[in-house]
Amino acid sequence: MIFRLTVLGLLLAVLAGCGSAAEPTATIVLKPTVTPFPVSQPTATVAAADAGEVLRAENIESGKQALAANDYALAIEQLSLAYAANRSDQSVGILLAQAYQAQGMDLLENKARTIDSLRAAFDSFNSGLEIVPETDAFYTTLAADQKATQAVLEAQLALDRYAATEESALADRQREAEAAFAALEIVLELRPDFPQLAPLQSSILVALSRTRELASRDLSGDERKLLLLEAKELCTQASALWPADAAESSPARECLERVEARLNPPKATAVPTKKPEPTARPNPNPNPGTSDPRLAFGGYIQTGYPQGPDSHQFSSCINGRVVRADGSGVAAASGNVNNGGAAVNWTTNGDGVFSACGLGYSNWGVTLYYVPGPGLRSEGVIYGVWLDGSPGQQAFVVFKAK
Repeated sequence: MIFRLTVLGLLLAVLAGCGSAAEPTATIVLKPTVTPFPVSQPTATVAAADAGEVLRAENIESGKQALAANDYALAIEQLSLAYAANRSDQSVGILLAQAYQAQGMDLLENKARTIDSLRAAFDSFNSGLEIVPETDAFYTTLAADQKATQAVLEAQLALDRYAATEESALADRQREAEAAFAALEIVLELRPDFPQLAPLQSSILVALSRTRELASRDLSGDERKLLLLEAKELCTQASALWPADAAESSPARECLERVEARLNPPKATAVPTKKPEPTARPNPNPNPGTSDPRLAFGGYIQTGYPQGPDSHQFSSCINGRVVRADGSGVAAASGNVNNGGAAVNWTTNGDGVFSACGLGYSNWGVTLYYVPGPGLRSEGVIYGVWLDGSPGQQAFVVFKAK
């Protein structure tokens, strides 16, 4: 009995010892391994972010200064960098759009404006529109600038095509002039204060007037008068765009004068108006009863034309020559061509030749009222030089000393 208890106790003691020896090993295996983050990593990320913000702030400030100094290319460069770094900052986006708008306006205000500069201005306004939200008030301004620039570009291109078209191709000319005017109306509606609009507007009005004037040549009566009145109104509008003494107004003034002359052509008459000598000249021989050294000239038409229909043009000429009895030319002789209303003065060159052009349909007279040296006994007059106003009629007259 005692022996059994002893053995049992020994067995229990051994089993208890084995259980306590396995417990530390199980505890070590279950413990997790923790690797801490480096202490310096959060600090480096914050420092990089701060450096980016500093650079962005510098770009914004540099862009603002460039914009104030009208250096639009630099302003766009700097503000583009700042906006690319943070596109959620709409204040920088608006500044960038303003730089694009200022660059576009600068291109439009350039006095040497070309087709290329108009296209560059359009692209600049378009770049601004891509940045500004449609809900922003500045978007409306940019959109008007862009559309007006496109219309000016279309008007200028049409006007260039008009200028390159021959006057004989009247339908083509009229189509281009009308296209230019239609584009101009868009500009006037969107931006009546558009930079350098007056030169373009004046040129288009003069072009339109010219098409009316050319079309009137094939008409007569009230139809012709109506077209010429339209042409006159267009020329008047073009002239009103300039101060009276402005050199730029010359094409508009010439347009108005030409149309006025067509509306009120000089009346034909067979009696030319004689013009007296501009200054009294002493008679070198006070006793004309014995001998008078002054010259007397007879005149005749060498090349003339029969009376024909009115061409409604003012492009004919009367050319001529003043010669001595031996046929040598008289230099610096003076006279005029007139029809009792309109008159064109002339003076001979070294060979005694003169020319008077810009004449319309009429029966013209030619008067010789001065020769240097001995002077004239009386004025020489040639009557009945008919012209129809077309450039093909080039009359020629001769005054010859007797």
